[in-house]
Amino acid sequence: MKWRILASQHWAEVRAIDPAGSIKWHFTMELVHLTPDDVYSTPIIGTDGLTYFGAETDSIYALIPTTP
Repeated sequence: MKWRILASQHWAEVRAIDPAGSIKWHFTMELVHLTPDDVYSTPIIGTDGLTYFGAETDSIYALIPTTP
């Protein structure tokens, strides 16, 4: 794997970071309430290559990783 994923419960963002510490891509959740949703689970990479994680609104997100 050439990058790893980091997330925080108190951010509304998922980031892919390479071993050198550079951000390869990021995803920021939209404002559903007055504040952005929080990421409430550790992101995982599925066998299909998508990145999955759960959010404060009981939603599950599936992202197609891309390079900005």
